[in-house]
Amino acid sequence: MHRRCLAALFAVLVLVSSCAFAEDENSRKVFMAGECEPFAEGEELLTLYVCPLTGADAMLLTYGEHTMLVDTGKKTDFALLEQMLADAGLDHVDMIFNTHPHSDHIGGVIPLVESGFPIGKFMTLYPHDHTGNAIVQRSSIETLAEYGIPIEDMQDGDVIPFGDVKITVMRQEKKVSDNDLSAMLMVEYGSTRLLLTADVEYIGQWYLVRMHDLKADIMKYPHHAVSRMNPEFLEAVQPEFVFIPHGSRDTKNAQKQLNMAGVPFKYATWGPITIESNGEKWIVTQDVYTNLK
Repeated sequence: MHRRCLAALFAVLVLVSSCAFAEDENSRKVFMAGECEPFAEGEELLTLYVCPLTGADAMLLTYGEHTMLVDTGKKTDFALLEQMLADAGLDHVDMIFNTHPHSDHIGGVIPLVESGFPIGKFMTLYPHDHTGNAIVQRSSIETLAEYGIPIEDMQDGDVIPFGDVKITVMRQEKKVSDNDLSAMLMVEYGSTRLLLTADVEYIGQWYLVRMHDLKADIMKYPHHAVSRMNPEFLEAVQPEFVFIPHGSRDTKNAQKQLNMAGVPFKYATWGPITIESNGEKWIVTQDVYTNLK
């Protein structure tokens, strides 16, 4: 009897979850390329470029003349970082925002600086001498200082100027892990919202749900989707679409969670992802690699 009750409860939970983010065509804001009319020529677009990395983050935000890198991937990813910047037609970036100084998020800073690529400033929420496992904060800060690149210390609630786009830093400060201390960004343009979640894990997500309005149309799956999200966090965001800066091999639980919630997703390892907004809707494009198996 007990097992039958648990099975029945699980079935109900699956049904509720699968309906949680059911699509209402009248309020839908996220479209895959080809599902809607393209943006009109001359529209001011906010664009997010997602670098096709495995287990690392490097993204580029652009709006008009404004440019910002959000993390820079691993040192060994530098060629892909350079390619993303070239594909966007950039010869400089106004700023680099580092969510946390793990090597898979900050590793590209030193080679980018040493390549001579112009960088307006570097933003961090961590002490400049922060150390720990897989953390390369100190050497990155020293290189930035050596090349005369300004370093700006940020904190929860700060708003980053970006034209008509509002970018808000969201960070909880309960010492759980370096991942849980990483900083998220809420990117708002018109009525559209995008949440970049860094590597925030289960406990950090619990705190952030209680600190901020997390509702967003599109979300980056936290921590490369190597573990399931806190259900409260997913419910708070209620995304129409999720992208994952990782491959599919070790993300089975995350896949199941998104499938149960009825949320479509794409992996960055399938090919570069471009996400654009005109302030009213998003269009998602992916240049899928032809050699995918």
